[in-house]
Amino acid sequence: MFVRSEDEIYALARHRDSSSLHLPPCIVKKKPESSSWDCVASFDVGVREGMCVVCSDKPFIYFIGGIAVRVTPMMTLAAVDRYNLISNTWDKIADIQQPRSKAYGAAGPGKVFSAGGYNGTIDLESCKVYHEATNEWHFIASLKKSSSCLSALLCVDSNLHALKSSSFSYRLKKNGAFARYDPDRDEWEEKTPLLLIMIRGKWIEISHGAICCSVGVYNECL
Repeated sequence: MFVRSEDEIYALARHRDSSSLHLPPCIVKKKPESSSWDCVASFDVGVREGMCVVCSDKPFIYFIGGIAVRVTPMMTLAAVDRYNLISNTWDKIADIQQPRSKAYGAAGPGKVFSAGGYNGTIDLESCKVYHEATNEWHFIASLKKSSSCLSALLCVDSNLHALKSSSFSYRLKKNGAFARYDPDRDEWEEKTPLLLIMIRGKWIEISHGAICCSVGVYNECL
């Protein structure tokens, strides 16, 4: 599932027919007035798993990397495809250069970020930024600790944040930490370790009141 705004919620839906299990999924959009979903486009880039899906502030959805599952052996991909929600068209943009699956992503004004993931052999710590104006990917500073601890990548008020957690249970994350990316110094600034607890489906950080959810981070007093 991927979210552009409160009224624009999308997901990749697979075919229910057992004879169609190897067909690519389709992009569906939730109807705001009901719990039903409408198919808005076929997923026209093949059968993949473990993609990083990012919605930008423009009418684009990015599909980064993943694993091609209908080849032998299965292949980790560096390909990046983009779907335009207005024109209902696909285009292929510059590859991310490092094949990766199960990476984390976020979008800021004119930029798309991708961090972590798995290249088929090792967990990756590298981070990259895509510039929409130039159609180019560039490396930025890598995460200081193993990306296997990465829980989310969020862009809030043009600031990039990584949420990391060293242990996890169904309703509790211990020893988590925020890291904020400083583009001027090209480095990640580690923040105070956190203790997070899930309340009504949202991660609540109880040390200084940041509310963490799937669509952003809001610094609010509890």
